[in-house]
Amino acid sequence: PDQSEADANAPIVSFSHFLPRLELCPEKRMLFYPNLPKAVGSDFCRVRIQNLRREKPTGGASRDRTHVHCFGHTHFGWDATIDGVRYIQAPVSYPHEWKQRPGSLTVGPDANGREFDFSGRFERQAAEPCCIFDAETHGGFVPKMSARWSD
Repeated sequence: PDQSEADANAPIVSFSHFLPRLELCPEKRMLFYPNLPKAVGSDFCRVRIQNLRREKPTGGASRDRTHVHCFGHTHFGWDATIDGVRYIQAPVSYPHEWKQRPGSLTVGPDANGREFDFSGRFERQAAEPCCIFDAETHGGFVPKMSARWSD
């Protein structure tokens, strides 16, 4: 659909529970559930995400916009850019996953300088959400965060 110039230049944050791309899943040999790649990736989501970046203002030319897509499902920390879209997963996961493999879940530091790390949340209060956008400190999206599977 057509948009105003201001809307067409605004950064985009989109969300899905499922992975929009197969590339966002760790290699099969690294997985606890080796059949996981059979249930991830969505051509529909991938195309929709790409189209969100390229919507054009009324009477204007189509152009790419800054876009971050947050996803879930696999329980692996992730921060990677593919085809101009930044994909972030900061998984809440299950308590036993944080005890068994916290390094594969942690993402950060975020816009507030904190690691998104729930490994100790069961002994103390819950961790804060992962902050990916901060206009005052970063002028927009936080710089790339460290995450084991996407680094």
